[in-house]
Amino acid sequence: MSDPVTTAIATGIAAAVRRRRGLPTLAEMFERNAEAVRNFGALPDDAWAPLEVIGCLEHCTVQTLWRRSKNGTGPRIVTIGGQARISVSEYRALNQRRLAAAAAQPEPLAA
Repeated sequence: MSDPVTTAIATGIAAAVRRRRGLPTLAEMFERNAEAVRNFGALPDDAWAPLEVIGCLEHCTVQTLWRRSKNGTGPRIVTIGGQARISVSEYRALNQRRLAAAAAQPEPLAA
């Protein structure tokens, strides 16, 4: 594991690189999508969520969502009317599978 100072430096560098490239930082994504994230639970299963909202829920960037989608570890991304979206039902099902897999992991033994 890395120490908190190294993590803080790496996070700061990543944010600076994202700003230089014109991409939003995670903090900017959270601020811009706070209401949508709060109301995500009220969405029906047949809704489609923007990538930034799912990125906030996953605590990752939009680019990471694309990478996870391409390698099969994340939800499938669909383009609807020129806008990239993720199915709410598919995202919820993925989270249920993740929770089930985490519950199946044995607890580490205390030393």
